Amino acid sequence: MENEAKLLKAALLNKERIQEFLANLDRRMVDGSLPQQRYELLKSDYQQRMTAAVSEISSIKSGLKLRLQEIKNRVNVLSTELEELRARHDVGQMSLGTYQRAERNLIRKVATIKRDIPRLEMLVDAKSSAHLVVTRGGFPRWALVSSVCAAAVIVLCAGGFVAWRQQWIQPPWISKPAVPPPATTDNVTPKPPVTDNVTPSTDWTSITAAVQPSIVSVQSDNGSSCGIFINRGALVLTPNMIARSGEPVTLTLPSKVQCKGKVVGWDEKLGLALINISDNVTLPQGVLLGDSDVIKVGEEVVAIGCPFGAQGSAKSVNGRISEITDDNGVKHIRVGIPFDADKVGGALINNKGEVIGIVIGYSEKDGSNVFAIAINNAKDLINTAMQTK
Repeated sequence: MENEAKLLKAALLNKERIQEFLANLDRRMVDGSLPQQRYELLKSDYQQRMTAAVSEISSIKSGLKLRLQEIKNRVNVLSTELEELRARHDVGQMSLGTYQRAERNLIRKVATIKRDIPRLEMLVDAKSSAHLVVTRGGFPRWALVSSVCAAAVIVLCAGGFVAWRQQWIQPPWISKPAVPPPATTDNVTPKPPVTDNVTPSTDWTSITAAVQPSIVSVQSDNGSSCGIFINRGALVLTPNMIARSGEPVTLTLPSKVQCKGKVVGWDEKLGLALINISDNVTLPQGVLLGDSDVIKVGEEVVAIGCPFGAQGSAKSVNGRISEITDDNGVKHIRVGIPFDADKVGGALINNKGEVIGIVIGYSEKDGSNVFAIAINNAKDLINTAMQTK
């Protein structure tokens, strides 16, 4: 059942992401930043994806409903057997001992089967990914309670023994240390007050300044987005909704120089594409790729994007990681940073200046959180593109 729960959560999350992108398209259409032809093309594509996502959710829930009905039918059968057993005992057809053993077995079976009913009903009734909690294996409650109680008893006994030993078994020949006389204040340099070792907040100014030259603007017939320049074969990583396979792409470098590119890598599952800069131009140094497997919730990060109205000019906002999820092998990072469309395709970097994710959208309806794909998921795509060049 946990496998179906993971699949359902991934499907619901995919549906929510598509809804968010559609809402973003509508906003851009209203404010005039997206031409009518591009808007209709993108909206048609995402509506097709939405239909596929709704179909997948319906298929998963149909299987869950069938399983729920089978469990309920099994419970009804066992309940009927229990009633027949009690009727046989009432008319004296079986001894008390035999009846009690059979009754305990049936009650135990009913309780075991009924444990899955609330979980299945929750999955069937789930309307969004936020309503689902995918468990990763449980620990018996009785074992947890027993462990806590045993640990508490051990700590109390050990503390009592140490106190008793210090009070009653200290040898009489061990004298207490003498109390030193009070220090005089004459010719004594006062010591500075002791302060706790407080880690200063990260200075993001120099870190973002090193990464900003590698954030480029990407334009195609499908719209505009950001991209991350990777100094490994003149490659730019960007969302695949902008850079589609076989279509011409124009890139604006931080130096305001425009150049042509072509798509050399594509991953539908990740929603990412790789562009190779084909023109002979002076390229930036490129970003450093970090290890997104070691990131933690609460870690401070920065999202750097390229405003559509100021191509080639990057801007950054810092925040903290609020959630890390793994959906069908794809790690998603949620960060408490206000979202705007300028950050789509931008870089999510750590305090070492390393890219740990690429921003693909926002994760809540109020736009209060940025949603990114972990960079380790894209490394296979990058390596493949390097080998085929």
